[in-house]
Amino acid sequence: MVLATINKTQKADEKMEPKAAKQRDVAKLSENIRQQVEETLKSPLDEIVGYAERAYAAHIEAERQLARAYRDNEVQVAATHRGTEQQAQITCDNAAAAALKVREEAIAKAREAYEKVVLEAKEALTKATQDAETLYQEGIARALEARNAAVEEAWKTRDNTIEQSWAIYSRIIK
Repeated sequence: MVLATINKTQKADEKMEPKAAKQRDVAKLSENIRQQVEETLKSPLDEIVGYAERAYAAHIEAERQLARAYRDNEVQVAATHRGTEQQAQITCDNAAAAALKVREEAIAKAREAYEKVVLEAKEALTKATQDAETLYQEGIARALEARNAAVEEAWKTRDNTIEQSWAIYSRIIK
């Protein structure tokens, strides 16, 4: 591990000035040596405590990540729900508008049909009234003609009967 760090440092420093790079190498090498000495001086209990602390820190971080994931999921679900709700409202509004349009068209057609039927009925009533009036007038005219013809015939018959009666009376008296 120390060698890998040194190799990385050396590659990065080759690009820098040689003197500054050597000073940096010496500083890093001394730091690495100090860390290795501290690590070897630590007791096994310190090592176990370190593992436990790192495990606890990882556990806490995992809980934070889990809470963040749940919160993010909740936000995403809420957004999806709002979008679905909005889409459902739009669909409902469109369906209501279409139903209203169909209703208005049906009422308009029914009103047109009603007005047409009423107009036709009025025309039929007017024609029937005119036909009835014509038939009435013709019936009255025929009845009057028949009455006049009957009256005239009755007068003729009366006149003929009176003439015949006078003729018979005249023959008898003579």
